[in-house]
Amino acid sequence: MSKYVVRHGRRIAVETLKPVQPGGGLSAERFVKLTWAQVKLLHRATRFATTGKVFHLLLFRSFKAYAKPFALAADAFSSNGISRPSQWRAIRELERLRLISTEPGKAKRALVISISAAIQTEALDPASASKRKH
Repeated sequence: MSKYVVRHGRRIAVETLKPVQPGGGLSAERFVKLTWAQVKLLHRATRFATTGKVFHLLLFRSFKAYAKPFALAADAFSSNGISRPSQWRAIRELERLRLISTEPGKAKRALVISISAAIQTEALDPASASKRKH
């Protein structure tokens, strides 16, 4: 049986709706957002598999730190199957590609990592860089 209300002398049917959360609620799946410039620079990595994996993990940590610089422990990715030497090689390569910047942290063997927000256009277009050299 439907409920009715009377408005201005007319009977109007009323139906109760269940509230819907905007955006469908929070997703349980983790994700990172890569720009096309970051993808192009990652393709230049010599050890693409490890460097790419470390960069994705750093992006996720940066997201959790609200895009502010964050401290990284010496064995931060050991639970993800990345050894310390591989982690440091990947970090140095990401630094060389200018995807991240590092500085010494307060704790022993810790780095403060910040993800580069602005990537220069010459890094995206090798033709413009070669024109400038000649």
